[in-house]
Amino acid sequence: MVIWTQGLYDLKEDYDWMEFFAGNAACTTYTRLQGHRGVKFDLKYNQHVPPGSINYMDINSPSGFVLAIVFILKGRVDQFVAWFGIKCSSWTQINTGTSARSPCASIGDTMRKSVAEANKMLERICLLVILVVCRGGCWILEQPNGSMLEFYPCFRWAIGQMIEIDGVKSVSRISWWMSKFGAATAKPQYAYSNSPSIRKVHRYESQPSKVKKDMKAKVQTCRKYTNKQGKECYVGTSELKDTEIYPDMFGYTISELVDDLRGKVYGCPRITKEISGY
Repeated sequence: MVIWTQGLYDLKEDYDWMEFFAGNAACTTYTRLQGHRGVKFDLKYNQHVPPGSINYMDINSPSGFVLAIVFILKGRVDQFVAWFGIKCSSWTQINTGTSARSPCASIGDTMRKSVAEANKMLERICLLVILVVCRGGCWILEQPNGSMLEFYPCFRWAIGQMIEIDGVKSVSRISWWMSKFGAATAKPQYAYSNSPSIRKVHRYESQPSKVKKDMKAKVQTCRKYTNKQGKECYVGTSELKDTEIYPDMFGYTISELVDDLRGKVYGCPRITKEISGY
């Protein structure tokens, strides 16, 4: 429907890089400085939505989802990277008391609005990932360590389809400490991608307990308390949200890998150039 809608998109450029849920867009900034054509998307880029309108930067809105499709269709065929740093608040371990998520029940309590919206968001991202793969592009989905997102059925299905094409090399998983890139907290992260070059980000500290000890005094992102039932619980502090911002060094590192990422991808369906009957 997007393709058939005349005049919906007449962009003159093909893009090498696109960053969804970009925030401060450190990756896009440094990717552009490397000479690549890059675009970024985030709710914060359109905060003043007139009454009765919808936010075209909200991927859960009709216009936001269509905008994402349009730009992926304008990605340079077989030569572009799509980065999805999807909102993690509903997927983290610290939110399990609200979301009721677990590795065995990653769908969570769908009666809660925040859970239902997060599920919808991820399901749309999975469709976009499939579209990226169909265009021969590289996709990367990033989350904080401990996120239940990687167990979600729709996501497991999507990566399963790629594995059927090129085997287990179709999808790579990598972990690292964001503190290695200058972050104020240790913050272990993980990412999935259909390019094995994502492994070059790997700077996982061999002694994680030492990293946590060194970073502990700098920023406290959560605090522990005991509830009325005597159970120990955790709640995020005001410092937690700032940890979603990528350090400049991380943005620079990713920009250095763009050519490697888009140069080797797997799980992409083979399309026959000649179709019989035409």
